[in-house]
Amino acid sequence: MNRFFQILFLLLIGTSLLAAQNADQPLTLSRAVELSRSNNLTLQQQEQRIRQAQSVLASQKTQYYPTLSLNGSFVYVSELARLEMAFPIPGSSPIEIEAGSRDQYDIFASVQQPVFTGFRIRNLVKAAAEEVRQAEIQKQVVQNQIILQVHRIFYQAQLNRLQQQVLQTSLSRAAQQQKTVRNLYRAEQATAFDTLKIANQLLSLRTSLNKLRYREKIILSQLAEVLNLPEIESLQPLAPEDVSPILEAPEAYLAQARQHRPEFRQLDHRLAAQKYRRKSIRAQLFPQIYARASYHYAKPGVNFFRKEWMDYYHIGVNLQWEIWNWGRTRQQMKQASLSTNLIELEEKKLAEKIRQEVSQAYQRLLSDRDQIEMTRRLVAQEEERYRIASRRYQQGLAPLPDVTDAESALTAAQLQLQQSIINYLMDRAQMDYATGRIGAKE
Repeated sequence: MNRFFQILFLLLIGTSLLAAQNADQPLTLSRAVELSRSNNLTLQQQEQRIRQAQSVLASQKTQYYPTLSLNGSFVYVSELARLEMAFPIPGSSPIEIEAGSRDQYDIFASVQQPVFTGFRIRNLVKAAAEEVRQAEIQKQVVQNQIILQVHRIFYQAQLNRLQQQVLQTSLSRAAQQQKTVRNLYRAEQATAFDTLKIANQLLSLRTSLNKLRYREKIILSQLAEVLNLPEIESLQPLAPEDVSPILEAPEAYLAQARQHRPEFRQLDHRLAAQKYRRKSIRAQLFPQIYARASYHYAKPGVNFFRKEWMDYYHIGVNLQWEIWNWGRTRQQMKQASLSTNLIELEEKKLAEKIRQEVSQAYQRLLSDRDQIEMTRRLVAQEEERYRIASRRYQQGLAPLPDVTDAESALTAAQLQLQQSIINYLMDRAQMDYATGRIGAKE
């Protein structure tokens, strides 16, 4: 027994350590997507809608089976039928016999089984099944939207972190430059204005960096809200140098969208459900046949001349055919047909909308690719410019404004490069959403 408790204790300790280790690990994009699938409250609401649709389907299927009901009634009759019986005896008066009882009781159980309903039940069941599939696909539609939102917030946080790194590097350069200016000032080779200019530059960089740090907390709280988590400590850093824009032909993206966008399949199921509902309405044009059986315990029973309790049963078939209802059924069928036409038009509108989404995302990706290439060249040139300006200033061949301007231009180019890379990643996520492939690789 002691050995058992030792093993149990070690397992609990190991589990706790593993959970603590996982909690300390930075959150990756794939892990964030996984958490959004399992934790997001909107998706949990959609799961409840799926269960609701499944409950409707189960309810429709019960119409295939017989229904059992228990009934009871009490009726008081003020007048009863009387039967006069005359006897062939001279001088005798006729005898009146009352048929039934003024107090009538009837307790009965009945069973009804549909035999033929013009395929109404079958079409209602099929329509409910299509609505279940529609609800399931709606969950995927919402899930894709949430995953896209996770990508955007995650990349915003990455951009914030990259911008902080750029400003930290710029601060280091400015601090080093401040030391150089102070040494030159002590050697009476620089003016007090030069030291003030460097101090102002450092203050501006620290202000921008402080603003980014507060902005980071807001972004992480937004991501925690989407993932339904108390808080997020840190994210897995992004390696911008590994980003290499690669694009396929635009026709390939359009083909992927037509194949993978769940909205198309959702409309297909909506259209099928509407057609089945129209068929269920058309079933009213056919006769409705039900088999019925009932068991009675009544007073009086079938024998109205005996005021006593008795039991008996009924078995039969009931046919009902509505011949004329002022065109109500045909108007309902017309409304269902118009709803079908609306869904077909909606599908055409959706196809055009998705085509526009893919086309716009593709154009943005082309722009991002060119922007990344040009800003990388610009950063290399500004680095060389800053190196030359710093060396010339140290040699007394260039004024301090040349150095500060070069440093500011280098910082701006680096910030622009990080912005271009994040723009590409966001637009790539938008393209994955437009083609229905968002979250497929995470």
